[in-house]
Amino acid sequence: MQTFSFSQLVLYFTLYSVMGWLCETIWCSIGAQKTVNRGFLAGPWCPIYGFGALFILLFADPVKSSPPLVFLISMAAASVLEYFTGWLMEALFQTRWWDYSGRRFNLKGRICLRNSSIFGLLGLVVTYFYQPGAEQLINIVRPETQRVLASLVFALLMLDLIRTLASVTGLRERMENLKAVLDELDQYQQEYTWFEKSDPAGSIARLRGICENESAGEKSALILRRIDAIQQRRGSGFRVMNAFPGMRPKGLGAEHETLRQEWVARQKARREEGRHWLHNLLDGIRQDAGVAYQGVTFTRMIWVFLIGCVAGYIVETAYCLIMTGTIESRQGMLYGPFSQIYGFGAVLMVLLLAPLSLKSNGWLFCGSAIVGGLFEVVSSLFQEAVFGTVSWQYSDQPFAFFGGRTSLLYMIFWGILGTVYIRSIYPRIINLVERLPKRPKRTFTGIIAIGLSFNLLLSTIALGRWSDRAQGIAPRNQMEELLDERYPDEMMEEIYPNMEFLHQSDVLE
Repeated sequence: MQTFSFSQLVLYFTLYSVMGWLCETIWCSIGAQKTVNRGFLAGPWCPIYGFGALFILLFADPVKSSPPLVFLISMAAASVLEYFTGWLMEALFQTRWWDYSGRRFNLKGRICLRNSSIFGLLGLVVTYFYQPGAEQLINIVRPETQRVLASLVFALLMLDLIRTLASVTGLRERMENLKAVLDELDQYQQEYTWFEKSDPAGSIARLRGICENESAGEKSALILRRIDAIQQRRGSGFRVMNAFPGMRPKGLGAEHETLRQEWVARQKARREEGRHWLHNLLDGIRQDAGVAYQGVTFTRMIWVFLIGCVAGYIVETAYCLIMTGTIESRQGMLYGPFSQIYGFGAVLMVLLLAPLSLKSNGWLFCGSAIVGGLFEVVSSLFQEAVFGTVSWQYSDQPFAFFGGRTSLLYMIFWGILGTVYIRSIYPRIINLVERLPKRPKRTFTGIIAIGLSFNLLLSTIALGRWSDRAQGIAPRNQMEELLDERYPDEMMEEIYPNMEFLHQSDVLE
């Protein structure tokens, strides 16, 4: 029999609990045609699946060579677990959480042959398909890290369990208090013509209507306030009612149904409020975007790209001089002081952050950090995939992301740069562009657009050919021969001193 450490058992338990919760949620949501947060606990896990998987791993592993035995053992272990869990929860909470009495071959409604057979099939899937992958996943984590993760998960499970137990207990108390009020009303059926014991939810609705018309007596209004106090108490007990629509508290069926209907009505009202809020939010965003994008034109973006390219080249050169004491090429294109990554970044920030320019600096900083970080990642991936080269790597920094293609430090830099750029630099660029005479501006814009496009295209082709030469690929036509002659390795190394070629395997990875 395979042995596991306590940390591994906790991690396996968590993994299968989450998988079980996901399967249960999808299955029940499809059946109910709405989203159902399935599970007794509030978190995304169903412990019964975690325990079931552990039982299967412990008892079915010795007979893993025989699928029929694995099926039978899984079926038996899961059935015993489900029956015992159902009995224990009924005893603790005086509530039946699921009921298979309407299905054939059931045992006291707690288990049935169909579900047990499904558990047997799941045991086969776990044993032969999921568990090998789960072992590889868990074994990647070092034992020390496993212990830390297991401790954290165990603590979260305990907190979730305690909170849920308190909420479910509170839910039963609300039902019992509601029953006491309804029993009191039952004694005065002649006085309260609106009350029908067989329809407590309808009776409460009728009482509310009377109170709204101000024709209810003082005693009726007092009773209504007591009912409201019972029904409006918050807690995850209502979530459990949604997760287990078939739950039946013993002796409190009518009260449970009354609270359930009240909860459904409240959820419907919340959804309406949410849709109204979202509608207003989207309208506000559309209006803000309309205002923010009024000044975004093709002509302006060409000048923004040009100034961004030049400013980026200057900043990069100055940064290199300060940090290393040397002056080296920071060009991104073959000709001119242009760094296109800054040009594209300047345009992208305007296009993506324009709506945030109407909000606070905090929003703008966070948006700039995310946009700048993702832009670095995409640019690095593009360079690696197309040219097989890298120009920056932050793996040695703390909090590096996406394989060192960006880092928290540089995302903070992007956040500061983007905020200053949108708030101060970009308006000055637009002001400068608008001060240019219209006709010369159109002419110069066309020349700049064509020149930069040609420069960028030629640089891309030359870099591609340089990458081919680094892999030993001979020229295949006259164009490539001309590129080898006009842009040899020495020249390319001088223009791009920080560019490093990767092995082909690294590029594919």
